[in-house]
Amino acid sequence: MLLVGYGTLETINDMGILSMEPERTWQPLLATAANEGQPTVSPNGEWIAYNSWETGENEVYIARFQTLEDRQPVSLGGGGEPLFSPEGGELFYQAGDGLMKVTVTTDPDLQLGTPERVFDNGPYISGLARAYDVTPDGQRFLMVKEGALEADASAPRINVVLNWFEELKERVPVP
Repeated sequence: MLLVGYGTLETINDMGILSMEPERTWQPLLATAANEGQPTVSPNGEWIAYNSWETGENEVYIARFQTLEDRQPVSLGGGGEPLFSPEGGELFYQAGDGLMKVTVTTDPDLQLGTPERVFDNGPYISGLARAYDVTPDGQRFLMVKEGALEADASAPRINVVLNWFEELKERVPVP
């Protein structure tokens, strides 16, 4: 299963589930006149956080995965790029120039804490796609630095070699 965005002229940008089985069936999850996107599923697979412009401002929401029941707003005054912590007890999101976190408890019912600023973004990217991630231990963040995606001759390069075994045979002939 893969969560993906899609859109039509009537619904702009929506979310759906694409089966990874051979027949690749598509099941719309949320299709409204508002722009929705950037879905992320909780580690236990029970909750989904996503963005929506339904209020006229980009906000983060959380709801039960697939049914979208028990839906609650997460961000206050704008937010996007949601991401659950590895254990699922926190939800991070971008808001303005900072990264925010909200505690999430789901037993017995969904309860959200008050949003708190984790840190200012500084020169890091935020926007249409989530440009950050949290380490598996939940102690650090990996973020894309502003300008990092632009061509820079002095920047370190990574070369990806496809069919490297064939190249190795060409460079190091075996007698």
